[in-house]
Amino acid sequence: MKKSNLKFGYEVNLATSFYCSLCTACNSKISRENNKFGKEIKKEKDIIKSEVNQVTELQLRISIKNGKEILPSILVNWSFDDIKYNDLSTKIEQLVSEHIGLTFSNEYFLAYKGSSEVGAGTLLDNEITFEEFLKDYKRYISNNKKVMIIVTMKDKKKDKKKREYKDDNLELEVTSEETEEEAPKSKSVKTKKKGTAMNRVPKESKLDEKEKMIGEIMMQLKDKYVCNHYNHKHCFA
Repeated sequence: MKKSNLKFGYEVNLATSFYCSLCTACNSKISRENNKFGKEIKKEKDIIKSEVNQVTELQLRISIKNGKEILPSILVNWSFDDIKYNDLSTKIEQLVSEHIGLTFSNEYFLAYKGSSEVGAGTLLDNEITFEEFLKDYKRYISNNKKVMIIVTMKDKKKDKKKREYKDDNLELEVTSEETEEEAPKSKSVKTKKKGTAMNRVPKESKLDEKEKMIGEIMMQLKDKYVCNHYNHKHCFA
C-alpha cells in the first residue's frame, strides 16, 4: 500500500484507519509494475557489481608462432592484485623467453580470441585494447569459453632489409649534401683564379696617370738598350 500510495500519488494518510476496496484488474497491474520495478533495481545492482569486481585472475592459452613453426599451446593461470597492460605484457615476455630464448616485447605481436574462434584475432598492443580485452575476457568466461593469446614473432629478415634500405638512403643523402657543398667552393676557386689572371694584365683604361708615365719610361729604356748577344730588348731593363 505504501509503495502504491507513493508511486501513484494517492496522497492517502495511511497512519489513520480507512476503508477501501481494490479492483482485481488494478491490483494485478500494480503487482506487475512492482515486479518490473524490482527487476530494474536488481539489474542495476548487477551492473554495478560487475563494474566493481575487477579481473584478478587470468586463465589463458598462449600460442607462439615463430615463422612457420607453431609451438603447442601453453596453459597458464596468472593472478594479479590490480592487473594492468604492462603486467600482462611482462608475464608473456617471460613465458616466450623461456620457450624460444631471450625475447623482448618489441619482437612480436599480440592478439587474442576465443579458443574456438577462427581468424587472426584482435590486436592487443596498448592500454586501450587491453581494456577491451578484459571486457571480452569476462564475456568469454561467463559463457564457459577459453581465451587464447597468440604471440606472432616478427620476421627479422624483413626488419634487417628495412634497416639496410634506410642506411643506404641515409648515405645517399649525405653524399648529395657533400656534393652540393663542394660545388660552390669549386666555382669560387675558378672565379678567384680568373680574377688573378685579369690583375696580371691590366687594361690601359684602368691605369692612372702615374702608372701610364712609368709604362712609357720602361718602353723607352727597352728600346734604347738592346742585348746584342740575344737581340732581346728585355735583358737590361
